[in-house]
Amino acid sequence: SAAAGGALPLTAVQKKAIAKAEEQQASKSIDELKDMLRRNRQIIGGSKPELIERCAQGVTLGAVPMCPLCGGGKLRFDMKSCQYSCPGFMDDDKFQPCYFKSFSVAREAWKTA
Repeated sequence: SAAAGGALPLTAVQKKAIAKAEEQQASKSIDELKDMLRRNRQIIGGSKPELIERCAQGVTLGAVPMCPLCGGGKLRFDMKSCQYSCPGFMDDDKFQPCYFKSFSVAREAWKTA
């Protein structure tokens, strides 16, 4: 809602497409899911349900790009708020914080192979 800072919620069509993609990804092994995420430069950590959710969102919405502000962080996407945020990244042995937040980033084409 606009009260939440102008976030565009996912449409019912998008949510349905993500749910359908999750069903399709559920039969894949953890290694297959991680390979898919790696190919698209996505975060590969987390439980199998998290990997399935990330792959399904990628297939449906596109790959989340690297942070446009710091260039080194992998953006996180929050399905509830539809907000992207950057947690920062490790540069050599030093943590580089980043405070990027946005409701809109240009997602990249999802690579299937």
